[in-house]
Amino acid sequence: MIKSASAKYFNFIDNPRRSLSSLCYRVQNSWRCYTSQINPNPIFVFGNQKSGTSAVTALLGEATNLTYCVDILCFFGDMEEKLLKREYSFDEIVNKSKYYFSKDIIKDPTFTFFVNKTTLRFPSAKKIFVLRDPRSNIRSILNRLDIPGNLNDLHLNLWHKLREKFPYNWYHVLDGTLLKHKGRDYIETLALRCKKVLQFYIANQSNFTAIKYENFQANKVSEIESLASRLELKIVNNINPIKNVQFQPKGKSSISLIDFFGSSNLRKIEEICREEMSILDYY
Repeated sequence: MIKSASAKYFNFIDNPRRSLSSLCYRVQNSWRCYTSQINPNPIFVFGNQKSGTSAVTALLGEATNLTYCVDILCFFGDMEEKLLKREYSFDEIVNKSKYYFSKDIIKDPTFTFFVNKTTLRFPSAKKIFVLRDPRSNIRSILNRLDIPGNLNDLHLNLWHKLREKFPYNWYHVLDGTLLKHKGRDYIETLALRCKKVLQFYIANQSNFTAIKYENFQANKVSEIESLASRLELKIVNNINPIKNVQFQPKGKSSISLIDFFGSSNLRKIEEICREEMSILDYY
């Protein structure tokens, strides 16, 4: 307790402007969450991390003039970890973050693993599912974390750095333990995560309005217009000027899959996700 207080004191001395800004943000955030009303009929955007959910959410919101929120859990420290450990229920997450659940369009990839909970809490909500080829999806995740794709596995010091840099979110994506998709190495773990996400979509696809990331990348405006039409939403804004804005850090898609992963790791992904990739025409 003393150590924590001392650390905060010295952080304030070292960078008082940043500390005050952080404090003001936390106070404002707490007040907004306390006073906001939860939207009973939002649109949820589901899909794996780095599958294009942020861009689809933002452009759909801008096109239709609907409010939107991207990545709720990252605003609340260890809230995601507590949800994954079942220390918080989904209802508790909603009640603790009312401001973000007051929006018209809500996106957090972790909620993909709690779709049934969102349906129970929001039975009238519309649901979008963003699909992406597991090979490019995993490459994008590793690009985001600045991790090569051709290693046999991650060294212990890299795990420590990852835990320090991303203590509450990306670490759990790569580790896989809490969502029970842990493999024998980091590539297998990420492939099993993709498989789990795609399996869930395939088994429940009638409940979702789907959009493929690859089609979206090829023609963002027409795909967003199509998505809005299927959701019975009206297009009111021209998104052409902002269609290429990066809503998340951009991956290095110019590197070929074989060059990025090497033949062994690429084959591993394809073997694990073969059935789902075939069903969704990624083979």
